[in-house]
Amino acid sequence: GPLSVMTNRFSASASEIFAGALQDYKRAVIVGEQTYGKGTVQNVRGLNDFLREPTTDELGLIKYTIAKFYRVTGSSTQHLGVSPDISLPSAFSAEEFGESSKPSALPWDKIPAAKFTPLDYVDNELIAQLKKSHEKRLKIDQSLIDYQYDINELNKARAQTSISLNYDIRKKEAEDQKNKRDARVKIGDSLKELGSSKGVNHSLDELKDPFLKESIILLAEQIAAKKSKG
Repeated sequence: GPLSVMTNRFSASASEIFAGALQDYKRAVIVGEQTYGKGTVQNVRGLNDFLREPTTDELGLIKYTIAKFYRVTGSSTQHLGVSPDISLPSAFSAEEFGESSKPSALPWDKIPAAKFTPLDYVDNELIAQLKKSHEKRLKIDQSLIDYQYDINELNKARAQTSISLNYDIRKKEAEDQKNKRDARVKIGDSLKELGSSKGVNHSLDELKDPFLKESIILLAEQIAAKKSKG
């Protein structure tokens, strides 16, 4: 039946292989953020193993790369990771978080694709349909609006390199932030009341995680699309 796989920026290594395989075989819709991009395999050995004569001293360990992961399409997961079919707002960029942020990371590359037969549970029409409904909710769903707002505020805070030491200025900044939060809460409460008056089922609104909530809605839409096709 319909299947979704949730990913975020810190989905790495084996979880990327799993998500990539289900995406390549068109077995599942990948929802979330671009994954970490760790497409290499490491081994750890003790330095004592390389000595000609044994010693009781522990000389430490060495970690070294012994292999690289590739998808059936031939693309490595290194650096690129897995791009979701439906992208949710993200607070984490590849330049700061992920394999791409590591100065000694091996580069991305590609090998010849393997012969494989897609299962075709997922097609371009379904992805386009889900994207359209998701983009609409980004503009009208208060939890997603708040989520995007929080991401923008977080990015602003990260970019800020100085703060005022003046008490009055800092106090005003704190009050402004509180007023913004209070205003958003009031808007959210008003929208919930409006929806309830129309008999809308708001059981999903109890979820505190907008990421999870949106993923469940997308899965429900995927199930509905499957049923409509018989």
